[in-house]
Amino acid sequence: MKDVDKGQYGYIEYRKKMQIIKVLVMLIIILALLIAGMIIHGTRNNICTVIAVVCVLPMAKFLVTLLVVIKHKKPDEAQYEELKKVGENLVLLSDCIMSCKDKVLYVDFAVVTDTCIYCHTEDDKFDTAYFEKNVAEFIKSCGDTVNVKLFKDYEGFKKRILALSNVECKEKKTERVKNDFLILVI
Repeated sequence: MKDVDKGQYGYIEYRKKMQIIKVLVMLIIILALLIAGMIIHGTRNNICTVIAVVCVLPMAKFLVTLLVVIKHKKPDEAQYEELKKVGENLVLLSDCIMSCKDKVLYVDFAVVTDTCIYCHTEDDKFDTAYFEKNVAEFIKSCGDTVNVKLFKDYEGFKKRILALSNVECKEKKTERVKNDFLILVI
C-alpha cells in the first residue's frame, strides 16, 4: 500500500485502511494472548490476560481514530485536479480532518500561502467563524499570523485561488505555515 501523507489527495481513504488494519491486528494479538494463556495455564488468571487487557488501550485509540475518519469521504478528484491546475504555484492540501479544541472539522481543500489559509468544505452545517478563529489562533501560537477564510461555495473558492496564483509568496514561511496547519490534521 502506497504511503499517503497528511494533506495529500487520498489521505482519508489511506487512513481508513490503515486504522482498520491496526484495529484488526490488535484484536488478533489480544485474542491470541487470551487463548494462549488459557491453553498454557488452564485459567484466565495469568500474565497473558494482563498483557491482553493492556493491549486493549492502543486498540481503543486506533478504533476512536477510525470512527472519526470513517464518516468522511475523499473530495471529488475532478475538483482536486482543477484546483491543482488553477493554483500551480500554490500549496494545495486535501482531505483534512482537523481537531480544533472541542470539535472535529473536515475540510475538502486548503490552500496555504505565507499570509493566508483558504479552505473549502461542502458541509453546510460547518461553523465557519469557529473554524477560522481556532485555526488562526493556533497558527499564531506557532509564531505566524495568517488570515484564515473558509468557503462553502466551490466556485468562490476557485476564483480566490485563481486570484492568488499570481501572488509571490515567501517559500520558507509558506512551508512553516503549512506544517503548522498540518499539525491540526488527524
